[in-house]
Amino acid sequence: MKLAHTILQTEEGVRLAEALLTKQAGADAARQLIDDSVIAYAGIVKYASDLQRQEAEKQAAVAQHQQVLQEIVKGASTEDLESMDKIANFLIPALESTDEPLLKMAMMAGAEDATAMLDSGAASEDPAVAEAATLPGADGALELEQIAQLVAMAVQTGKLTPEQAETIL
Repeated sequence: MKLAHTILQTEEGVRLAEALLTKQAGADAARQLIDDSVIAYAGIVKYASDLQRQEAEKQAAVAQHQQVLQEIVKGASTEDLESMDKIANFLIPALESTDEPLLKMAMMAGAEDATAMLDSGAASEDPAVAEAATLPGADGALELEQIAQLVAMAVQTGKLTPEQAETIL
């Protein structure tokens, strides 16, 4: 302590102490900056790794779906392929027109039922099925009002409860 007191009593000693303290503060700040940079870099590396893993999982899922689709198509009859085409031509535009998951599920179920009925030849025998060709959206993408009409018709025929219709709308 006496040595420090002696050094700080002179002007040159004060400048020397100040220079040493400034140098130490700079070194501490540099160390902190390096530590922060290392932590940030580790975070970036982890984020990049997570993105690569997610992309690989997506690619694997797409490959698996393509393989399943190829198996379905390979084993499908001409009638099955035509049925799939009918569903796709009607359903894809309708599905793309909404973001509601429950409505999408209802559309898919309805499209499958309608296609099965049309494929079975019921359209020529059953007036209700023949009427389905004139339903809203039968000619392409559905508007929101047309979806509401279809849901109302489903409630009237007992296919949906009013509570289910409220959930959909």
